Amino acid sequence: MRDSKLLSPAQRDLAFERVMTWALDASVGWSMADEVDLLGLTAANELAMARAVRGLRQEPDHLLIDAFRLRSVPLPQQPVIRGDRLCLSIASASIVAKVFRDRWLSQLGDGYPAYGFGQHCGYGVAQHRAAISEHGPLALHRLTYRPLQGCRLP
Repeated sequence: MRDSKLLSPAQRDLAFERVMTWALDASVGWSMADEVDLLGLTAANELAMARAVRGLRQEPDHLLIDAFRLRSVPLPQQPVIRGDRLCLSIASASIVAKVFRDRWLSQLGDGYPAYGFGQHCGYGVAQHRAAISEHGPLALHRLTYRPLQGCRLP
């Protein structure tokens, strides 16, 4: 296990299956684009992480979090700088979150084929930017993201 950004998609999928097989519990929290636009990225990240904690079947004794403290979660916690590279549980959480996100975006690709979500998973690559320029942003795009500022939803 290591930082999800250092793994290929195939390595992430294998690591994901291992985590889901061996982890005592796992949960994914989510913030939608309109929440990010309204709250800002930092607050939306905290909201998503708090949702993930609340989604666990078992309340954790302690939280290890990648460089972050969840002010809204009244549990003992430790932020770890570069935690996804230094801590097995943080690296595992990073893998689970990235695989869930990529699979969700791949499924979105079926409904919005012109945007190519299945190929680039929503990252700001040239193909994605070109699709937004040609077809406009969707409700799932963050309109406060600098390249989309000033855009309007159809």
